[in-house]
Amino acid sequence: MNVEKTYLRGGVWDILIGCEGEPNVIASYLGQALDGLTVEQKSSDRWKVSVPVPADILSDGVHTLLLRRHDRDDTLAQMTLVAGAPLAGDLQSEVDFLRAELDLLKRAFRRHCADTENNDS
Repeated sequence: MNVEKTYLRGGVWDILIGCEGEPNVIASYLGQALDGLTVEQKSSDRWKVSVPVPADILSDGVHTLLLRRHDRDDTLAQMTLVAGAPLAGDLQSEVDFLRAELDLLKRAFRRHCADTENNDS
């Protein structure tokens, strides 16, 4: 069983799975099974699993939905949702940190190139 593609559209998480026979899967959030999961056959060995995302889980913070095999703990796919203003500062500080790191690397690379050029002369 392999996951070919996942996407979120209109509040429904769709997962395309390649396998022989209908996949026996469960979607969960914080260890609780989500209602409304449907499985639709797309071809002889491709299936579309659709999971409606409950509105009550949409709140500030980071939320992860999991798609697992029903009979095992194997996670086949996950959907991470990030929402709310509190994270904006965290994300901005992370971007600022990455920019600073990139600037440091650029300066070091330029210095290395200048040193190499001077040594070749």
